[in-house]
Amino acid sequence: MIAYLNDTVHNFVGTLKQKWESLDVSHSWYGPLLLYGGLGLITGFLFKYLARPILWIILGTVLILWLLNTFNLVSIHYDAITSFFGFPSTANFQEALNGYLAWAQAHMAESIAFAVGFFISWTFA
Repeated sequence: MIAYLNDTVHNFVGTLKQKWESLDVSHSWYGPLLLYGGLGLITGFLFKYLARPILWIILGTVLILWLLNTFNLVSIHYDAITSFFGFPSTANFQEALNGYLAWAQAHMAESIAFAVGFFISWTFA
């Protein structure tokens, strides 16, 4: 009985390996879809369980830096921060959103794979 189960599992794994190799994932669009779907699953899981603590840490940090800047205890160079993240010094939220949406339109399949993975993980994790 155990030999039969071992042969069945071995045949099943061999069939899966053969199907996977026949897809030619390295040269097709399955690879990026699997990557973005997996990243969506991981991000959805982390977002579900860590969003509230991370949000409080970010808000606390921003509040402390704002207070220190207000009382001239530290000097924040906003131009250096925006250039570090790759935005021009005159960038605003609308320009950043437009850039993200342009990327999402150019990579529609990857964006959908990420969104599906995110919502599956967020819903069922």
